[in-house]
Amino acid sequence: MSWLRRVTIDLTPLLPGGENGGAKLVARALVQHMAALSPQTEFTLLTSLANHADCADLEAANVRRACVELEAPRGTLAAVRVAARLSINTLVPTRIRTRLKDRLWVALKRQRRAAAMSTTALADVLVCPFTAPYFFDPRVPLVSLVHDIQYLEMPQFFSAALTSQRHQNFVDACQKADLLICVSDFVRATVQRQGRVPRERTLTIHSTVLRGQAAPPGSAPFRSPYLLYPANVWPHKNHERLLEAFARFIASNRDSTLALVCTGAPGAAADELCERARALLPDQRFAFLGFLSETAFDAVMQNCRALIFPSLYEGFGLPILEAMAADRPVMCSNVTSLPEVAGDAALMFDPYDVGPIANAIQRLEREPELESTLVQRGRERVATFGTPSEWAARYLDAFEDVIRCRASKAAVASSQSQPR
Repeated sequence: MSWLRRVTIDLTPLLPGGENGGAKLVARALVQHMAALSPQTEFTLLTSLANHADCADLEAANVRRACVELEAPRGTLAAVRVAARLSINTLVPTRIRTRLKDRLWVALKRQRRAAAMSTTALADVLVCPFTAPYFFDPRVPLVSLVHDIQYLEMPQFFSAALTSQRHQNFVDACQKADLLICVSDFVRATVQRQGRVPRERTLTIHSTVLRGQAAPPGSAPFRSPYLLYPANVWPHKNHERLLEAFARFIASNRDSTLALVCTGAPGAAADELCERARALLPDQRFAFLGFLSETAFDAVMQNCRALIFPSLYEGFGLPILEAMAADRPVMCSNVTSLPEVAGDAALMFDPYDVGPIANAIQRLEREPELESTLVQRGRERVATFGTPSEWAARYLDAFEDVIRCRASKAAVASSQSQPR
């Protein structure tokens, strides 16, 4: 007997474009594949005013959206806008700005929670793909996904305000979730250590390749042979060292025509990356393609010479599997979750040292047999992570276990409260 009749999934943190990184791809794919696997289950997606329309394509016979942000009265909106402007005005004392931000955040959470409570209360389980249990209801089993807790491991890359917000979300999840699903054993161990969460309340479900691989050959928007680095330009992604390593490679390999292509969300950081590339690299040896559609990304991936992934910190590292599925060789960092994901199917290097990164590129360029070995190992490695349907089934099984465990505990508590 299935315990899953109604599942509520909180998608309110979903942002436009690529601003959520790989977490967005995971959340959307999870909805699609679970709904297809379990047609008897009704899935309700909690959305915000900002992303409600963007989630329309997720609707299906057993999937509906519920926007939990209500249009506020005009006077209230005006007051909120004034407070928001003051909260970012540097002429206002920091203490006052911090207090305003905190109050705005509390007000927003209260508004969303009030709008969502009727929907959440009917659910068999509440799922939070972005960790934070904004709509916690003690009557409803709660499952939170944890992609990483980088803010604790590398606080230098986060502002005080963002660190505070993420820490509150993580602590709330550790205290309130029946189960914390982690995308890797690395994340699971970190959650247990940093959150002091018992092992039995955590579970690893590795991700798998969630995109299609159907781009026609020859459709890449870049002519030269190129290395691909698909990553938002965030500090831990280590673009600066990659540029320096690639410049060193070019300087010592004058006959090579290899180029470097980066993709990711556009913005000020991406603009700075392009400026830095122009200063370090010859013309026509670098391109930043921005945030790509799935079809365009598949074409860029399938036509690259190799994937290079010099990240300093990853909770999983999905592009590594995507490259292996596309029969592309992989070079990547030897830190955090990446050895767990890549196994022996990648050429690894120390991401903190420019020299080993440049040496890895040179080895791939000069050793043809290395490329074929990595491709074959990658093909075997990615197969061990299973299909998207098998991945989604693990989540459904985990939800069933959580509901069953909660029901069992309730039955025991009820029997113990009966008069003897």
